[in-house]
Formats: sequence, structure tokens, C-alpha cells
Amino acid sequence: EQMFGEFGDIVSCRVIQDKSSGKSKGFGFVEMADQRGANSATRAMNNKTVRGRKLVVNEAESPSR
Repeated sequence: EQMFGEFGDIVSCRVIQDKSSGKSKGFGFVEMADQRGANSATRAMNNKTVRGRKLVVNEAESPSR
């Protein structure tokens, strides 16, 4: 939340965890209040290295029906 907050207001932020172990699965979702902030965050944070790991940031796709 802190990393993405500089690009705009955050509606929600969630790190996905394994149900049995409770450990992070290594990905999460950040919902931004507006598209401009989301686009800025995506451009700035994609491929950035944080704590020794390279981030992959992209827009989530709607589930297909």
C-alpha cells in the first residue's frame, strides 16, 4: 500500500496467501481510485526490484465467463 500510494488514492490492497500455510503466494492486487493513478503506478512499478525481487505490475483482466 505504501509503495503504490504515491501514485494516487488506493481503494483496496490485498496480498494473496496460501490457505493452509498462511504464507504469501507472491502476488496481490491493488485497486486504485482512478485510471490515471493506476496507469502511473503500473509504469513506475513494473520491473522495479523490491527486497531483491523484480515486480511484475499489470492491469488485472476480467474473468472470462
